[in-house]
Amino acid sequence: MPAGDTTLRPEIAHSWWRSERSGLTPAAPQPRVEPDAVDRRGRLRTAAGPVLAELARQLGETDFCVVLADRAARITELSGGGRALRDRLESLGVVSGGVFLEETTGTNSLATAYELRRGVAVHGEEHYLEPFKRFSCYGHPITHPVTRRLVGVLDITCPSAAGSPLLAPLVARAAS
Repeated sequence: MPAGDTTLRPEIAHSWWRSERSGLTPAAPQPRVEPDAVDRRGRLRTAAGPVLAELARQLGETDFCVVLADRAARITELSGGGRALRDRLESLGVVSGGVFLEETTGTNSLATAYELRRGVAVHGEEHYLEPFKRFSCYGHPITHPVTRRLVGVLDITCPSAAGSPLLAPLVARAAS
C-alpha cells in the first residue's frame, strides 16, 4: 500500500508519508538501539512500575505484550505476554533502548502515538515495515499531569488476529 493509498486511514497514510520522506523503506528498517541511554530508575519507570506489573499479571502468558517508551521514544520496558511473543518482538528490535521513531521503525503505535501525541491503533497491514504486519498494537501517550508534556508512550501489542477495539480504552486508562 503506497502512502497515497486512499484505503488507509488519514493518520496512517500521513505516517507512511513521513516514514517514506525520512528514507525508510518497508523492507529495510533502520533500527537504532541505545541501551545505555535508558533511565532505569527515572520517574517514568518508577511511576509506571506498579501499572506495568499489574498489566503483566493480568496478561499472564497470553499473546499480549505491554511496551513502555520514554520521552525520546526509546523502549524502557517490555512486559507481560508469553515468552514466544516477547522473543518475536525482541527479534524485531523491540528491546530496552530500541528507538521507535517513524524515521527508524515506520508506522507503529509507539512511533505514531509519539508523533501525533494522541492514542493510535495500528492493525496488521497498516504497519509500514513488513516484519511488523503480523501484529496489531495500540499506543497511548503518557503526559505529565501538571506540565502536559509528553513523558512517554504505553503500548500493547498482539498478533494481528487477536487485535480488539477494547485495547484502546485499556491502554488509555493505564496510561492515565
